[in-house]
Amino acid sequence: MSDRPAMSSWGERNYLQVYREFPRTQERSHISKMLCLLKLVQVTNSTELASTKFQGLWGD
Repeated sequence: MSDRPAMSSWGERNYLQVYREFPRTQERSHISKMLCLLKLVQVTNSTELASTKFQGLWGD
């Protein structure tokens, strides 16, 4: 399974697919919120990694 996509990209495609399959239901609102949460987690993780990586440069 070397061609298996990263979990984040797989999860994002999955949410987008479900989002398209439920265009006029309450589930769409829920999926939208979950997708936003997923992106927020990705951004937060990237920020934390950058902060840790360059901690010595920032000094604190």
